[in-house]
Amino acid sequence: MSKKILSFFLCAALLLPLSFSSQAKVYISDTVSPEIVSVSGTDGTITFNIDTPEASQYEQARLALYGGLKDTYTDEQLTENGFSYLINEIKLICEISADGNSWYTAKTADTDADTLTLSVYEEALPCLQNSGVDMKQIWNGFELQIRFLVSNSNYEFSVKQDYFVKTEPTETVKTKVSQFGYIDYCLPEKTDNSLNRVFFTYPLTEDIALSNPVREGYTFDGWENEKGQNINRLSKDTRYSSLTAKWLPKTYKINYVITTHTQHNFSGTNNTMNPKKYTPENAEEIKDLVSPVKGFVFGGWFGNPEYKGEKINEIPKGSSGDIVLYALWLTDEEKELYDIKQAFWGDLNGDYAVTSADARIALRAAVGLEKLPAHILARADFNRHGKLTSGDARTLLRIAVGLESLTDILKSNNLI
Repeated sequence: MSKKILSFFLCAALLLPLSFSSQAKVYISDTVSPEIVSVSGTDGTITFNIDTPEASQYEQARLALYGGLKDTYTDEQLTENGFSYLINEIKLICEISADGNSWYTAKTADTDADTLTLSVYEEALPCLQNSGVDMKQIWNGFELQIRFLVSNSNYEFSVKQDYFVKTEPTETVKTKVSQFGYIDYCLPEKTDNSLNRVFFTYPLTEDIALSNPVREGYTFDGWENEKGQNINRLSKDTRYSSLTAKWLPKTYKINYVITTHTQHNFSGTNNTMNPKKYTPENAEEIKDLVSPVKGFVFGGWFGNPEYKGEKINEIPKGSSGDIVLYALWLTDEEKELYDIKQAFWGDLNGDYAVTSADARIALRAAVGLEKLPAHILARADFNRHGKLTSGDARTLLRIAVGLESLTDILKSNNLI
């Protein structure tokens, strides 16, 4: 490993304050670039044999330093104090350009990779299109320019960052891309359209058969082109087409299980307003039930007979599949305890119990040694002061060892 690389990372290690109280600035950058040994391209693909020894050494040094810090400091702490470059993996970046002025990241590779293959039709052209390049300005053929660099700053180069590893780009490799045609597909998100071609050589030697996309919750109802025509293939003289997929929403059943209480034999009646079916197009609200027996209350709808997970109050838009909902019945006493458990009162570490560990977390938060998210802090803020005090920590400890009742504490503070 070169002394230059070691010195950069050792400098970072020495300047990293244990308390993050100082503002150390560490610039890690160099002019070392990956060496491209050879280039070959056939059938719309270009393969680079690459050699990046110093980039690999950068990554090894980053891993060593990060590994020694991540057990002590969170990624958030490192980022807040300007050491995000330790978190982000160093990558070999393949950038492309159609004009030599605007460059876009087309692909990344590990620093110890031996080769990188770039597909013109499946990677380069889609990258240019997604970056806002007007494809009709270049579809008669253009010179694709390719270069490499090394970076770990989230592969985002538009914003100047103070802390990063970023090398100067290699010399540009140029290759001729012949004239091409392409298709704009109008598809919703979460649609599998991997079988359809987007870019193709022009002119075509044969027609393009259009495959059927797959969308969960819908049945594909055919392609419609920019002229409003229903088609299932593109003729070989096509240069460009805008295709919109048509869909028919599927209808799914909602089954309700109005169960008996585990210790009492009775059944309830479903709310007449509850839907019996739904489609992905609309959200459906699920109404509560009224207990048919005095002393029992409805505890909510769940998606499993064990009543685990969150209550289900609606079927969200975009859902799919038949659904079975299970009604939970509780005695008045069970309902009170259930509400306490569902609100995670006193539970700061998410283990579904109030223990001495929660009291320790509360005390650390009270004296400023630990920062808790607002929704976690609220679980032990019994007096609703908006912060935790040593008194809250003491209350949690008394609850944990059985000297006080969580239910009584909540009642005395009008929280239940």
